[in-house]
Amino acid sequence: MDRMRSSTTSRARTVLVRSAVLVALSASWAGCSDDSDGDDSSDPGQASSGATAGDGSGDGSGDGSDGEDGAAFAEDGSRLPELRDCRVQVSTTGAVETSWKGKGDVRVTYDGEEPRAVWTATRGPNLVKVYTADADIPYPAVTFSQRQLGFTSLEDDASEIGEVSPDGSRAAADLTLSGPEDTSLEIDVTFRCRD
Repeated sequence: MDRMRSSTTSRARTVLVRSAVLVALSASWAGCSDDSDGDDSSDPGQASSGATAGDGSGDGSGDGSDGEDGAAFAEDGSRLPELRDCRVQVSTTGAVETSWKGKGDVRVTYDGEEPRAVWTATRGPNLVKVYTADADIPYPAVTFSQRQLGFTSLEDDASEIGEVSPDGSRAAADLTLSGPEDTSLEIDVTFRCRD
């Protein structure tokens, strides 16, 4: 009996630690999109004010100009992050029940071998994020928060995350997220963004 209780306590600690890490990462990413006005008419590929892609007229030689593929580069030659608008559909059941369609965004960074994408959508107090794998979290992840209540996918759930394109074009997941005190949340989320 004590062994089962110890195992449950250990799993709960793991969930809380991972939740805290992912929620902290969520807070560190700027550019959250809030579609509280309900306007669903925008073009999913329309560049947001934070977009850095250009007209492709530069040579990308590290002079702050655009490269041949339209990517922007910093003075040191590194590729600048991109922020693009997306269309999102979210549905949750369990500890929090909500659903919405609307605007979201994706931030793609290029500071490793592969691009890293983080998709974000908000509606009122609800925030959902989907992450590609990277050096800090070696598996794709999904988080959902509502005010102070946070839920996260676990490493064991990574295979249930349908598609997470490192280029930021699409993310889809339909899985159970773990929360505090053995609570859970079923989430079905899809982001569609232009390349």
